[in-house]
Amino acid sequence: MAGRLRIAVVGARGIGKHHAKWFALEGADVVAIAGSSESTAAQAARQLERLFGFAGAAYGDVRRMLDEARPDAVSIATPPELHAAHARLALEAGAHVLCEKPLVWHAAAPAEQLLSQARELLALARGKGLELCVMTQYVALVPLLRELAEVGLGPLWQFGMKMESKPTGPRFTQVWVDLGPHPLALLAALEPSFRLVEQSLQVSVEELETRVAFDFAPQGLAHSEQRCSASIVVGKSEQPERIIELNGTPVRYEGRPSEQGVFSAYLTVGERTIVAEDPMRLTIRSFLARCRGEEHGPIACGEQALYALQMLLRIAQRCREEA
Repeated sequence: MAGRLRIAVVGARGIGKHHAKWFALEGADVVAIAGSSESTAAQAARQLERLFGFAGAAYGDVRRMLDEARPDAVSIATPPELHAAHARLALEAGAHVLCEKPLVWHAAAPAEQLLSQARELLALARGKGLELCVMTQYVALVPLLRELAEVGLGPLWQFGMKMESKPTGPRFTQVWVDLGPHPLALLAALEPSFRLVEQSLQVSVEELETRVAFDFAPQGLAHSEQRCSASIVVGKSEQPERIIELNGTPVRYEGRPSEQGVFSAYLTVGERTIVAEDPMRLTIRSFLARCRGEEHGPIACGEQALYALQMLLRIAQRCREEA
């Protein structure tokens, strides 16, 4: 698929507006957006016009948008309970899909039902020769994190991540399902052949914080000496911190505008700070390259994304048991 790709965004008033902006700045044509109603879509269109000059069509119905705009790819940033339905509509319409995390979710649904939905979506994408990727953008930082932590391509024996956000909260209330996809996708990208050692899983749940610890070992070799000790803390805080630790080296992450006014990632190890591109932009760049069949950077897709979801749901189940 050569040339400028036609992109549609479903849910462009929240995080979706940033998807749309980066798609436009990466050389794609954002031709349409869809909202929960025509009025909310029109509001989002006006916001996007101010943000980057959006001049596409606004719809209150996703199916109609797909029929009329015929996008090459769809970015999904709707509430998590709608992800599966919107991803299916886009794939059935022949569009590549980049979906916000988690790929599928419903608080009342059992994990196996949700995993079955995810497998069906992946099978549908494969059958149609389409990309289905998840926006867990910290995966894009894997090469840089390995360099900063000086672990190179060697074995990872320790992984830690503290991830907090402001207590304004998402539309669903479970802290783990809101923030947990990021560290799990990052861990799966760092060691794609490893799997969670079930008997090692420990979970502690408080109102605004969840702590998770487990061993991560080569698939089928739970008792192997080659294993990674993982520790994850997700929570809500008025002064949120984001820290990624590899083999004992903490890398502090902060997202904010650079001196040039471009939103960027600031990564600090000790007294050394480097400025990198926004990992969301890097993820969108990789997604566009995958859609065109070109070389690309790290991005959560396929079986890797599915396993990160499987871990998320298994730990969510333990969170409910512990709450």
